Amino acid sequence: PGPMTTLTTDPMRTALLYRAGIIAVGTTTGKLFFVNRRTNGGGPPALMREYYFGATEEVSGIAYDPNANKYMVTTSSSTSKDGRFFTIDASDSTLTDLDGTY
Repeated sequence: PGPMTTLTTDPMRTALLYRAGIIAVGTTTGKLFFVNRRTNGGGPPALMREYYFGATEEVSGIAYDPNANKYMVTTSSSTSKDGRFFTIDASDSTLTDLDGTY
């Protein structure tokens, strides 16, 4: 299997978060991607889910809260001079690495 060489043309400047076979990465153009580090057959990484927070938003941080089983995402906007906080349920079946090996 080869590496995922392109996911988007959007600049990815947020630190990556790796948890249980899932990679989360944010862009400077308001997108958040969840990628399975490999597909079920042991193949290359695959996009699992994409969130879009808006063209003027930058994903500024990604973390995981094990007590609540949620991803925590912060965004910022240089246009509105404002920041936002979002939570994403990690138990969502579209965010689960099904091949069982990390």
